[in-house]
Amino acid sequence: MDYNFYEMNDAQLLGAKRHIKNQLDKYKSHMEELNQHLETKFFSIARDELHRQGKDFGSVTIFTESEEKLKANIRKKVVWDQDSLRDALNNMQNEDAQHYGKVTYSVEERKYTNAPPAIRNVLEPARTVEHGTVSFELMENE
Repeated sequence: MDYNFYEMNDAQLLGAKRHIKNQLDKYKSHMEELNQHLETKFFSIARDELHRQGKDFGSVTIFTESEEKLKANIRKKVVWDQDSLRDALNNMQNEDAQHYGKVTYSVEERKYTNAPPAIRNVLEPARTVEHGTVSFELMENE
């Protein structure tokens, strides 16, 4: 369905948004279900082919039962144990630890908001508030 949003009134724009959102939600759900089924059916085949090539992760082309090509990409996800990593970096030379490690400081907004004025005054110079993403959600009429 094609839309010319510039020629729509408010009610038409909101109706189009509602319709498109419903379609997106439906297709997103279908795509998630389809991807789960594809993973169940082809993951082990793709993993075995990667292993045959001497790899644990990456892209590989496999063939389905109907001889169709299917490109599978098994991505690597790395999760660092924070306590072990901190200990390892603390045991390195300072220069090496700074080169390889990354430290991020943050304050939970809830804690900042509930902090006593003296604490907030100390933290305030380091705090910047910017716009995040903007979204619009349709509310049902009561």
